[in-house]
Amino acid sequence: MAESGGRGLTHRAVDAAADVPPGTAKNYFPTRDALVRAVAERCVGLYHRLLGRGAGAGDGDGMLGGRRS
Repeated sequence: MAESGGRGLTHRAVDAAADVPPGTAKNYFPTRDALVRAVAERCVGLYHRLLGRGAGAGDGDGMLGGRRS
């Protein structure tokens, strides 16, 4: 997303960037919305880690984990 912006975030672009066979991202994220959500969750998780809040991406809470600061 950093390279091509939101419109550049496609299943094909993710497959190419990850150097995996075409269709791999689609298996994990069947819709573009699911793909965008996964990216957002990852970004939020990394941001929380940078702030020293510990839990982040992959903690199972979903987008923003319902956390309020």
